[in-house]
This record gives sequence, C-alpha cells and structure tokens, in this order.
Amino acid sequence: MLSRRKVGSKTLPLKAVIGTGEYVYQHERDIIEQATGVTFVNEYGCTEVGLIGFECEEHNLHVMAANIYLEVIKDGKNVIDEEGDIHVTELHARSNPFIRYGLGDRGILCSERCSCGRALPIIKILSGRKRRLCPHS
Repeated sequence: MLSRRKVGSKTLPLKAVIGTGEYVYQHERDIIEQATGVTFVNEYGCTEVGLIGFECEEHNLHVMAANIYLEVIKDGKNVIDEEGDIHVTELHARSNPFIRYGLGDRGILCSERCSCGRALPIIKILSGRKRRLCPHS
C-alpha cells in the first residue's frame, strides 16, 4: 500500500489519480486521496465499449454521449431519475456493435444538469457489476 510506504504527491509528481476498471466509491476514494495527497477522479467504462463516463470537477459522472447511448432500465422500461440496470450502446462500433449491452451495474440517469456547465447527461452509479469473475473481488 502506498500509505504504508509513505509514497504520495511529494515523492511522485502526481496531479490526480484516475480510477478505471471498477467504479470507486467515496470511502475508497478517501483512502486513495489520503495516501497520495491528490484528487481522485472516477472514470467509468468497460472493456466491451471503452469509456462510458468521466467525473467532472463538481464530482458528477458525465456520460460520454458523443459515442455512448446509455439507458437505465427498470421493469423493461427506460427510466430517468429512478434506479435501474445500466445498458449501453456504443454508437461508433463497426465490426462488433454492442446494442443495449447490460453491464450488470445499477444506477440512476439524472435529469438534472451539472453546475460545471457541461451539457452531458449525469449518471450515478449505485452498485457495481453483479457478475464477478473472481468470488473474492
């Protein structure tokens, strides 16, 4: 662990730490920020479609709507401002398009706009992948 080895922004020239692969929750980001001494930024994505969302300076996760169509589905219907299963369609895939691909994540697609000024939709991730490859992860 970085914190045990006393490695942080003074020993590494870090401006921020960007997490990718799994969504990092607040209690986890607190540990990372304390250990490194820099801001943690969430990146949300998956191997199949790449980058889905990126956290802005207001700590909202914006959907990369130029190449991703994101839906939150509850009881078979698209919902906004309600919790449901996250599905994505990658808009620029040519050889292997993923259409309404269920990630196994749960979240809320928000109708509110972010104070950062970006017009990109906001997604709140509530729980990570339901299906894990390793039972201990």
